[in-house]
Amino acid sequence: MALVVLSSTPLTAQSTYTVDSTADGGDADTADGLCDDGSGACTLRAAIEQANASAGL
Repeated sequence: MALVVLSSTPLTAQSTYTVDSTADGGDADTADGLCDDGSGACTLRAAIEQANASAGL
């Protein structure tokens, strides 16, 4: 007899973004997995956009 347990909770990778700018620029490329507003800085807006784009991956 075999027992198979399926979970409805998907496994997701966790990411941490360090906001290092008080500017308000958006993420330059949400597909790259990096928080970068295009100038090399990570703004709060860029971090939120990147986190939303990465959700469920």
